[in-house]
Amino acid sequence: MSEQEDDAQGEPSTSTDGTKSGSAILDGKFFSIVFQTSEGKVQAECQLCTQKKVVISGTLAATLNFKTHLKRLHPESLFEFERHKKQFPCDSKKTKKTPFRQTHLSEQSNTG
Repeated sequence: MSEQEDDAQGEPSTSTDGTKSGSAILDGKFFSIVFQTSEGKVQAECQLCTQKKVVISGTLAATLNFKTHLKRLHPESLFEFERHKKQFPCDSKKTKKTPFRQTHLSEQSNTG
């Protein structure tokens, strides 16, 4: 399966250095992964910090460190990030809910 097929199915996108992020905040627009372990720990460089190279540590599963950096140092970009996050295929699938069908006792006894 190619990377393009992975992206179409909502799988993590592959960044320019070959790492899979699976998160809108780590896809290269706001942070670019510079190091990743097999356990999911990552170090990512902020793409908005232009004065000096800023690297933030976190994990693929918990990206609060990266969002906190945006809130504190780039509050003007927070709205843009939220909009970007809604359009990101992996983050959007987290919000989808599976329809729940409630079965009543009367339906169960008729099928048996």
